[in-house]
Amino acid sequence: QSDTGVEKMKNVLMLASAATLLGGCATTSFAPPSVNLTNVMETRGSNRSIGQSCKSFEKLADNKPVPIKESVDGARSLINNFILLYRCRAHSAANGRQIFEIPSFLTAVGTITATAFGAIAGGSAASILNGSRNYYDPKGKADIFDSSLDALICIKMEAVGIDGFSIKKIQGEAEKNILKFETGENRFGVDVGPETQYFDLVSSSLLSVERILAQRLSAVGVFDPAGVVAEIKQLSDDIEQASSPAAVADAQNKAQPLALSTAEKATAARTLLEINALKPKLQSCVVRAKL
Repeated sequence: QSDTGVEKMKNVLMLASAATLLGGCATTSFAPPSVNLTNVMETRGSNRSIGQSCKSFEKLADNKPVPIKESVDGARSLINNFILLYRCRAHSAANGRQIFEIPSFLTAVGTITATAFGAIAGGSAASILNGSRNYYDPKGKADIFDSSLDALICIKMEAVGIDGFSIKKIQGEAEKNILKFETGENRFGVDVGPETQYFDLVSSSLLSVERILAQRLSAVGVFDPAGVVAEIKQLSDDIEQASSPAAVADAQNKAQPLALSTAEKATAARTLLEINALKPKLQSCVVRAKL
């Protein structure tokens, strides 16, 4: 085989490798998806195609973006913003796995024809193609995104488990009466009432998942299993403590000053108790991103 033929084959293989890298650009990204934390997002297109359902835009009302407020609805919109992008990135990473299988195929074909092409495909080309595949580890990244998506879905399920109407009603009464709840030496007024607490708990959990994803993508690594197990056990204890008799009494004391009927105060106390238990429950969801 002439030197010209060898060079042509080398160029073909290098172009194939470059195309593979470009085709798997979502897979090779080391940064978490950039989620809109300010405005509500929505999809436009058919859910029958992941390519179309991943085309997200800011939701408009009167031709203006709908802002995410520090409220129950705002918290749930923020969850949906995260799930929208993470779901799309998880699908892209899974597709990237298929794209990155191409170099192995080319190498195998090249090895068979190594004699005719000066052993380029079976030698140096193989190291180039398989080296890029090992470095970017598309399977690992697909698994990492899947874990993060699982954590987000868990957060959504826990968040919707609390009656948003009750949270808003308690917040409304607190604002109307300019009520200040007291717990020991800590005092918090209407500016950090139950609805604001709910939003802060959800948003901080979402950002924690983002942080874990960034750590894992930067090193394509895993967290210490023993440490994760210990964390899960501690959170399980925290969830149990959040429903203890002392926690129940505290919630009832907070609900007592509200200008509500006896039945409504009981509902308010139960809602405050659920918000108290929401923090360790959401943190248990966050841990899923480490698995």
